[in-house]
Amino acid sequence: MNRNRPFRFQTMKNSVFFIALLSIFLFTTTFSHSMSSLPADATADAGVDAGICEDESYTLMGVATNYSSVLWTTSGFGTFDDPNLLNATYTPGFGELGDITLTLTAYGIPPDANASDNMVLTIHDGPEGDFTIVTKRYSNRSKCDPCI
Repeated sequence: MNRNRPFRFQTMKNSVFFIALLSIFLFTTTFSHSMSSLPADATADAGVDAGICEDESYTLMGVATNYSSVLWTTSGFGTFDDPNLLNATYTPGFGELGDITLTLTAYGIPPDANASDNMVLTIHDGPEGDFTIVTKRYSNRSKCDPCI
Protein backbone atom coordinates (compact mmCIF):
# COMPACT_ATOMS: atom_id res chain seq x y z
CA MET A 1 0.00 0.00 0.00
CA ASN A 2 2.84 2.36 0.58
CA ARG A 3 3.75 2.05 -3.05
CA ASN A 4 0.44 3.56 -4.18
CA ARG A 5 0.52 6.49 -1.85
CA PRO A 6 3.35 8.38 -3.57
CA PHE A 7 1.79 7.52 -6.91
CA ARG A 8 -1.60 8.90 -5.84
CA PHE A 9 0.01 12.01 -4.44
CA GLN A 10 1.97 12.53 -7.64
CA THR A 11 -1.17 11.96 -9.76
CA MET A 12 -3.11 14.38 -7.61
CA LYS A 13 -0.32 16.92 -7.87
CA ASN A 14 -0.28 16.54 -11.67
CA SER A 15 -4.08 16.88 -11.79
CA VAL A 16 -4.01 20.12 -9.80
CA PHE A 17 -1.24 21.44 -12.03
CA PHE A 18 -3.21 20.43 -15.16
CA ILE A 19 -6.42 22.06 -13.87
CA ALA A 20 -4.51 25.25 -13.05
CA LEU A 21 -2.98 25.36 -16.52
CA LEU A 22 -6.35 24.66 -18.13
CA SER A 23 -7.97 27.46 -16.10
CA ILE A 24 -5.28 29.94 -17.10
CA PHE A 25 -5.60 28.95 -20.75
CA LEU A 26 -9.40 29.25 -20.73
CA PHE A 27 -9.28 32.61 -18.95
CA THR A 28 -6.62 33.97 -21.33
CA THR A 29 -8.49 32.74 -24.39
CA THR A 30 -11.81 34.14 -23.17
CA PHE A 31 -10.26 37.45 -22.11
CA SER A 32 -8.37 37.98 -25.37
CA HIS A 33 -11.47 37.05 -27.40
CA SER A 34 -13.63 39.48 -25.44
CA MET A 35 -11.02 42.23 -25.85
CA SER A 36 -10.87 41.74 -29.61
CA SER A 37 -14.64 42.16 -29.89
CA LEU A 38 -14.59 45.61 -28.27
CA PRO A 39 -15.18 48.45 -30.72
CA ALA A 40 -12.13 50.37 -31.86
CA ASP A 41 -11.55 54.07 -31.26
CA ALA A 42 -13.04 56.48 -33.75
CA THR A 43 -10.98 57.62 -36.75
CA ALA A 44 -11.32 60.79 -38.81
CA ASP A 45 -9.91 61.88 -42.17
CA ALA A 46 -10.81 65.40 -43.29
CA GLY A 47 -9.49 64.81 -46.82
CA VAL A 48 -6.80 66.55 -48.82
CA ASP A 49 -6.08 70.27 -48.82
CA ALA A 50 -7.88 72.20 -51.57
CA GLY A 51 -8.38 75.65 -53.03
CA ILE A 52 -11.42 77.56 -54.30
CA CYS A 53 -12.26 81.05 -55.45
CA GLU A 54 -13.92 83.43 -53.04
CA ASP A 55 -17.35 83.12 -54.67
CA GLU A 56 -17.39 79.31 -54.63
CA SER A 57 -18.49 76.73 -52.08
CA TYR A 58 -16.59 73.52 -51.37
CA THR A 59 -18.05 70.07 -50.74
CA LEU A 60 -15.94 68.28 -48.15
CA MET A 61 -14.96 64.64 -48.47
CA GLY A 62 -14.61 63.46 -44.88
CA VAL A 63 -14.23 59.84 -43.84
CA ALA A 64 -14.79 58.47 -40.33
CA THR A 65 -15.09 55.04 -38.73
CA ASN A 66 -16.36 53.74 -35.38
CA TYR A 67 -18.17 56.97 -34.54
CA SER A 68 -21.48 57.99 -33.00
CA SER A 69 -21.52 61.42 -34.66
CA VAL A 70 -19.27 63.83 -36.57
CA LEU A 71 -18.84 67.60 -36.53
CA TRP A 72 -17.06 70.01 -38.89
CA THR A 73 -15.64 73.23 -37.46
CA THR A 74 -13.73 76.09 -39.10
CA SER A 75 -11.03 78.58 -38.19
CA GLY A 76 -12.80 81.04 -40.49
CA PHE A 77 -16.22 82.62 -40.40
CA GLY A 78 -17.88 80.74 -43.24
CA THR A 79 -20.75 78.30 -42.78
CA PHE A 80 -21.54 74.63 -43.37
CA ASP A 81 -24.83 73.52 -44.89
CA ASP A 82 -24.89 70.77 -42.20
CA PRO A 83 -21.79 70.44 -39.99
CA ASN A 84 -22.87 66.93 -38.93
CA LEU A 85 -22.45 65.42 -42.41
CA LEU A 86 -19.20 63.87 -43.61
CA ASN A 87 -19.76 65.49 -47.02
CA ALA A 88 -20.93 68.88 -45.80
CA THR A 89 -20.60 71.93 -48.04
CA TYR A 90 -18.55 74.89 -46.78
CA THR A 91 -19.43 78.38 -47.98
CA PRO A 92 -16.84 81.08 -47.20
CA GLY A 93 -17.97 84.16 -45.37
CA PHE A 94 -18.01 87.54 -47.14
CA GLY A 95 -14.40 88.63 -47.68
CA GLU A 96 -12.96 85.40 -46.26
CA LEU A 97 -9.62 84.81 -48.03
CA GLY A 98 -6.47 82.80 -47.47
CA ASP A 99 -5.92 79.54 -45.64
CA ILE A 100 -8.85 78.30 -43.58
CA THR A 101 -8.48 75.20 -41.42
CA LEU A 102 -11.47 72.88 -41.49
CA THR A 103 -11.54 70.27 -38.73
CA LEU A 104 -13.50 67.02 -38.78
CA THR A 105 -14.15 65.51 -35.35
CA ALA A 106 -15.50 61.97 -35.07
CA TYR A 107 -17.01 61.28 -31.65
CA GLY A 108 -16.26 57.73 -30.55
CA ILE A 109 -18.84 55.29 -29.29
CA PRO A 110 -18.44 55.53 -25.49
CA PRO A 111 -16.15 54.63 -23.83
CA ASP A 112 -13.91 54.87 -26.91
CA ALA A 113 -11.86 57.94 -27.79
CA ASN A 114 -12.73 60.71 -30.23
CA ALA A 115 -10.60 61.53 -33.27
CA SER A 116 -10.06 64.65 -35.36
CA ASP A 117 -8.25 65.64 -38.53
CA ASN A 118 -7.68 68.92 -40.37
CA MET A 119 -7.57 70.03 -43.97
CA VAL A 120 -6.65 73.46 -45.30
CA LEU A 121 -9.01 75.18 -47.71
CA THR A 122 -7.29 78.07 -49.49
CA ILE A 123 -9.72 80.73 -50.63
CA HIS A 124 -8.31 82.78 -53.48
CA ASP A 125 -9.26 86.36 -54.28
CA GLY A 126 -11.11 86.59 -57.58
CA PRO A 127 -10.53 89.35 -60.11
CA GLU A 128 -12.26 92.68 -59.78
CA GLY A 129 -14.28 94.04 -62.68
CA ASP A 130 -15.28 92.45 -66.00
CA PHE A 131 -12.91 90.48 -68.17
CA THR A 132 -13.49 89.98 -71.85
CA ILE A 133 -10.57 87.57 -72.32
CA VAL A 134 -10.31 84.63 -69.96
CA THR A 135 -7.13 82.60 -69.87
CA LYS A 136 -6.06 79.82 -67.56
CA ARG A 137 -2.87 80.86 -65.85
CA TYR A 138 -2.65 78.02 -63.33
CA SER A 139 -3.33 74.31 -63.39
CA ASN A 140 -5.28 72.32 -60.79
CA ARG A 141 -7.08 75.49 -59.69
CA SER A 142 -4.32 76.35 -57.24
CA LYS A 143 -5.09 79.95 -58.15
CA CYS A 144 -8.25 81.37 -59.65
CA ASP A 145 -8.10 81.31 -63.40
CA PRO A 146 -9.49 84.10 -63.06
CA CYS A 147 -12.54 83.32 -60.94
CA ILE A 148 -15.56 83.89 -63.16
